Amino acid sequence: MLLVLDDLHWADAGTLLLLRHVTVSEPVPHLLVVGTYRDTDVDRGHPLAPMLAELRRRGEVIRIALSGLDASEVSDLMTLVAGHDLEADGVSLALAVQGETAGNPFFVGELLRHLAESGAIVQTDGRWVAARPGEDQLLPEGIREVVGRRVSALPDSTQQALSIAAVIGVDFELAVLAMVSGNDEDLLIDALESAVTANLVTEVGVDHYRFAHALVRSTLRAELSTTRCARLHRAVALTLEAIHSSDLNAVITDLAYHWGEAGAAATQEHAVGYARRAAEMAYERVAPEEAVRWYTQAREVLDGADPVLDAELAARLAEAMAMVGMPGWREAELEAARAAEVLGDAALMAESLCINRRTVLVEGSPEDPEPEKIALLHRALELCPEGDRSLWARLTATLAGELLYTGDLTRRKALSESLMRYEVEMDDPYERLQLRLGGALALVGRRRQWMERYQADALASVAVTGGDSLKHANSFFGLFMSSMELGDQAWRGALAEFQAVIARYPHPILADLQPFLEMIAGVIDGRPSDVEASATELGRLWTSHGRGLEAQVYQNSGLLQAAREKTGLEPLLDLLVGNPLYNPNKPGAITGIMALALAESGQLDRTRDHIETFGAHDFADIADDAAQPVAHSTWAEAAALVRHDRACEIFYERLQPFSDVHQSTGGWYLGATARYLGLLSDALGSFQEANEWFALAEREHEMMHTPPWLARGRLDWAEALMRRGETKHANQMARSALQVIGDLELKVSQSRAEKLLRND
Repeated sequence: MLLVLDDLHWADAGTLLLLRHVTVSEPVPHLLVVGTYRDTDVDRGHPLAPMLAELRRRGEVIRIALSGLDASEVSDLMTLVAGHDLEADGVSLALAVQGETAGNPFFVGELLRHLAESGAIVQTDGRWVAARPGEDQLLPEGIREVVGRRVSALPDSTQQALSIAAVIGVDFELAVLAMVSGNDEDLLIDALESAVTANLVTEVGVDHYRFAHALVRSTLRAELSTTRCARLHRAVALTLEAIHSSDLNAVITDLAYHWGEAGAAATQEHAVGYARRAAEMAYERVAPEEAVRWYTQAREVLDGADPVLDAELAARLAEAMAMVGMPGWREAELEAARAAEVLGDAALMAESLCINRRTVLVEGSPEDPEPEKIALLHRALELCPEGDRSLWARLTATLAGELLYTGDLTRRKALSESLMRYEVEMDDPYERLQLRLGGALALVGRRRQWMERYQADALASVAVTGGDSLKHANSFFGLFMSSMELGDQAWRGALAEFQAVIARYPHPILADLQPFLEMIAGVIDGRPSDVEASATELGRLWTSHGRGLEAQVYQNSGLLQAAREKTGLEPLLDLLVGNPLYNPNKPGAITGIMALALAESGQLDRTRDHIETFGAHDFADIADDAAQPVAHSTWAEAAALVRHDRACEIFYERLQPFSDVHQSTGGWYLGATARYLGLLSDALGSFQEANEWFALAEREHEMMHTPPWLARGRLDWAEALMRRGETKHANQMARSALQVIGDLELKVSQSRAEKLLRND
């Protein structure tokens, strides 16, 4: 039998006597008594208090204290109520609701109901989504009433103290409360003890208090008039300045908040100054979301009164928004540039225009060109002071990058060549490295000499940027990319150092690069499952940072490279067709991967048809862009596998100038160029030359320490030997490939080796 007595804090004397009789007298077999009460409504004078003390001494009585729901439990509750998994904005809402309510189930329910009724969240296509993200909503009446009743039960002195404390913040110091209220600290302690007893406030340290629920504070603050509230904010700000005069930075965000709420025009200088400093400190702490908040507040308070300062704040705001991919950052970038243009300030225009998060540096990029940005870049170059070559280079590099998306490759190439002439004048290796990392020089000049200069600059910049974590990490990124193309195992150390920098400096842009580099490392090392995991994380992270198209392109690159060894490429043909870079009319990287997928799956006739269709112009229409290494490598290998003479001749000529580098770009690593030259030579019947290229590829892959490509190259050579009747040598190569594979998850290569040995 179960007996439930709910809300015992409202029980009359008769009910309490019954409870005492049932629990203290002789036990009743098979009877479980459950009583619930709110401890916030039971003080020492409440009739339930002595009974609780008596029950606590009895061994058969179990007392269970229920706390609020944590963030994950609120999220689970919202998922159950919604009837579907929460999207990113739903998860953010769950966190906000938990923070506001401290997980109080009643408050959670009331707040969600209010958000739905007020239109802050709406149901679209059967899913609840935020309609007005970030918009403050009035408190629901149910919560107001509950909190109001609890506060009204407190002494007047406590209510007055709490009203002022509500303006100070969720956390407040006794000293600040005393100075703002003009009351003695001992009297305030007495007043606050009543609030602590009522569980409206908690004591978190000596002379430090915190509202138990943000909603309690919100309710109290909402009861104050606008004028009264503004005056209290001003008083709190002045008090904080007085108490913390020796270290205002310790309370800079509080000062920014309170001066911002003080309202009067006379406080504008304080409000803007503190908000700007709060934003700068947030940026230094790598908290860009917080920086966005304070830069936004500074601009709102300034309200255009100082155009120069407003333009500077707009540029900083755009940079902070871009750092985390916040929606609207591109519009913010253009707004800041327009404001700087009015001032005739090219350097300030560059501050926002040279923000670059675009990485799909290909002619067929799914990203749209930005004509207004290009026009503003031209205008900034016109305004650029004569002799300021560094500023000219930044603007020119950015313009060259933007022209890629318009298809104006002739103009882009001319700009890139002018930058290459200028870079020899640059003393700072980091500036030279940034010029190249910006993508302005992503053209065909990828010779070993050029890459060695790139690597040298990366190494030099590592040596001089140790005090700047962002620059230091970017230098290691440059070292990783250049070492990968040079076939230099320095890439491994560069990755380790890059990861070490991120561990102590979790910059959002660097965090975006981490799964990208780890994905490539997995390809080089032969860890397909790790490649898939990194690609998936990259997709999630970049999408959350407003880079959805880029996320899809680079995630696909990882999944394709992993699949090549796990299942083969052929099952992923649909993924290729859905790739944002797919162009059914040109022989680019995606159509090249398709050709390779068909060839490796044994569909040789379809592969030949594919080559004939896309090679109608001798593949001259393969774009001169960052995807070219993928296009050349995949088309070359497909042509070699089906022994298409004309295509083999074309790609042999295309790849020979790159014989001393490795084919890599973006999220792709495709092994030594010598391997492709070996395949092409063998297909063209130049067997001795093929052997020489295969031998060079073997040495290159051994130096790179890349098991999958070493095994793949040996298998290519073994298959060529087998076709020539050199069975013994072919078997030796196949067995050595199996040794390299070992226990790595290289199923396709292992199957190739075993097939060769079975055909002995």
